[in-house]
Amino acid sequence: MIFGLFLIQSAALYAQDSVKVASEVHKKVLVDNDKIKMMELEFAPGDLEPWHHLPNYITYILSEGQLEITVKGKQPEVDNVKPGGYMYSPAETHMVKNVGTTPVKLLIIELKPQKMGAPAKPAVKK
Repeated sequence: MIFGLFLIQSAALYAQDSVKVASEVHKKVLVDNDKIKMMELEFAPGDLEPWHHLPNYITYILSEGQLEITVKGKQPEVDNVKPGGYMYSPAETHMVKNVGTTPVKLLIIELKPQKMGAPAKPAVKK
């Protein structure tokens, strides 16, 4: 799976707000609290998510398609993604393009850095 190729980078780096990155990709924030940011992304064919940095994150694939992912310092790689696929990825800078002919939907869960010594609060669905 393509997400396994990601370059390991320091989790201490601060991520930019991925929702504010100028992009053709449709983004919907589902959860944003002190622990995670969970977003649904939809890439129409040809859509490009330009260079951006993410903290540690989990990707869950919601629909089938072809994505080209370029991790900073690496060559672009294309993968055929399928619903139900998932991967944990360390913090990284990358760009993503839908190079297929169908829309691709992803669920991205960004794991926010935690402050040392702060007690964990239980997650509550609202």
